[in-house]
Amino acid sequence: MDCYMLKSRRLVGIADAWSVDDADGIGEFPEAMSAAHKQMVTGLEEAMVAKLELASHSSLFSSSDDSFLPGSSSLDTSTSEEKQGLSESTTERPGNNGSSRQVPRLRVLGTAGMAGFGKAVDILDTIGCLVTTSLSTDGGFISRVKTKGCPISILAFEVANTILKGATIMQSLSEDTVTYFKQVVLPSEGVQNLISSDMGVLMRIVANDKREELKIFSQEIIRYGNRCKDPQWHNLDRYFVKLESENQPQKQLKETAIAEMQKLMDLVHRTTDLYHELHALDRFEQDYRCKLMGKGSSDRFEKDNLPGENIQIVRIELKSQRNYVKSLKKRSLWSKTLEEIVEKLVDIVHYLHFEINASFGSSDGGELSSESTEDCQRLGPAGLALHYANIIIQIYSVVSRSGYIPPNTRDALYQGLPPRVRSALPNRLRTSSVPQELNIDQIRATMDKTLKWLVPMAINTTCARGFLRFSEWAKSGTERIGRRPGQPDVIETLYHADKAKTDAYILDLVVWLHHLVSQSNRPANAKDQSTSNQD
Repeated sequence: MDCYMLKSRRLVGIADAWSVDDADGIGEFPEAMSAAHKQMVTGLEEAMVAKLELASHSSLFSSSDDSFLPGSSSLDTSTSEEKQGLSESTTERPGNNGSSRQVPRLRVLGTAGMAGFGKAVDILDTIGCLVTTSLSTDGGFISRVKTKGCPISILAFEVANTILKGATIMQSLSEDTVTYFKQVVLPSEGVQNLISSDMGVLMRIVANDKREELKIFSQEIIRYGNRCKDPQWHNLDRYFVKLESENQPQKQLKETAIAEMQKLMDLVHRTTDLYHELHALDRFEQDYRCKLMGKGSSDRFEKDNLPGENIQIVRIELKSQRNYVKSLKKRSLWSKTLEEIVEKLVDIVHYLHFEINASFGSSDGGELSSESTEDCQRLGPAGLALHYANIIIQIYSVVSRSGYIPPNTRDALYQGLPPRVRSALPNRLRTSSVPQELNIDQIRATMDKTLKWLVPMAINTTCARGFLRFSEWAKSGTERIGRRPGQPDVIETLYHADKAKTDAYILDLVVWLHHLVSQSNRPANAKDQSTSNQD
């Protein structure tokens, strides 16, 4: 019935559509309409005709108002059709049952007048739609963009990756993790010898690392916010900048952030299931396509029903898998909107900012103060951390061997030494000497005292890859959040190591390695000398 009401409403705006010509057919009611529907539509038409006549009598649309319309002119009453249109009469049109009804004929206001009236009706229709959709029950305006939201859909896995980053940072700021960090990691030999022995400097370094991780996490949320249809989530970078000047956390902020992160992680777990089931669906579809290709390329499928039955089974399994994937999409991040996820992530960023300050101190203390001078160049910012790690691992591999060391290994190690170490090595070899009573095992034991804390930091440097990606976490089959043994913290690597201190330890190891090789080759040299003396 609504479509017919709309039809009659549109006919009021276009007078020419109600011509008395029977061939037009627009003014007729469909045959399938009931008598009640016909009576209701007829009543609406008659009421709207009465309003039209009232508007024409009150000169609502005068000829002077039509001057701006293209092709407008004064009312022309010289034609016979318009003179006939000025009279009010009815025309009988038969229906299916042989009965007739009276169809009202509209009073024609003229070409220009009806054009203006039609445009006015269209404008009123548009305004009415806007008011209907923009006004709430309490009289306020509601943005249709805000209520609709921006669906996540295929971005679900990228959003899950971001949520995992936030969960990792939150886990690293837990009370147990911070306590372990302060009591075990920072007082360790590697951190104390290569980075700094000042706990205040170490705390500022860790705080800066956490803020850098939070910055990476926040930038992804800013990007999601700019994709939202709701403009209140745009330009979140300005809001996050304001957080740096706030030092007092809001009440119940921790409880709210933890509860929201738990809800988000539940969605991440369901998204993980969706990740696996989508891969399974892809395998089902490939299997189904292979079955269809086999059926089309072989004549025996037309004689034997068994392959057809196999295809039917695969088709049923494929349909079942599609339905399961569809249900997982409804329960995972796929069906959520960016607005509701960004809202939770913003609260989490707010909490993490205050938690970093509470655990490791605020950023008011500045950077590394006197440590950040040219005399204390860090390996990570200089791009040398991985290179130094490879040198240390090579030294360790040579020390672990027994017997003869190939010349190519020795030459490769020497060519890879830092310039400062290589230039200072000849002088150290001339001035240093090893007591004759030290054997190979004793030299190795001396080197192991340094390698036992230096090698783990080098290995951590080669294994450090930043945040764990969602795909890796989903394939691991574990629900553990946080850094794993193969993913150390930045402070446990050579990234913040002092270049001058690291060069000194590497130079010392290379000198001891020279004495180790000399001691390993001494028996052979002595044997050669004894044989030459006999000759």
